[in-house]
Amino acid sequence: GLGGFKIRDQQFGLDVIQVEQNAAANCIYIKNGGNVGIGTTNPGAKLAVNGKIDCKEIEVYLAGWPDFVFEDSYQMKSLAELEAYIDEHKHLPGVPSEKEVVSNGNNLGEMDAILLQKIEEMTLYLIQQGKEIQALKKENQNLKKLIED
Repeated sequence: GLGGFKIRDQQFGLDVIQVEQNAAANCIYIKNGGNVGIGTTNPGAKLAVNGKIDCKEIEVYLAGWPDFVFEDSYQMKSLAELEAYIDEHKHLPGVPSEKEVVSNGNNLGEMDAILLQKIEEMTLYLIQQGKEIQALKKENQNLKKLIED
């Protein structure tokens, strides 16, 4: 053969793991605690990748989901309060700032939940505004009728 390293499935004759000859030193590194590094010799997690990851799917399991937004007890800021918060902090409440994300990274599962919460809140704001618009339209029609009569 051409060298390198293979772990094969004997029954089906398939290469399960293959490291080609002249592969970079420590291209895959397994620490004694079981952490696996790809492109790093010091993985600080069960899987640490120093580079781009291409995949078809990622599943993240969370302990909760933000449907609490739809509970009657959930208190949203008024639009004026929300505007004041954004003016002062330059990001939405409950969403990490750019500085925080650059410093600490971004947990995809937590961020998905935060973004869903903001979408749910935005939906409630839109429903509220829709009701206000309908009430104003009705009031406007009533005023037009008064003027016409």
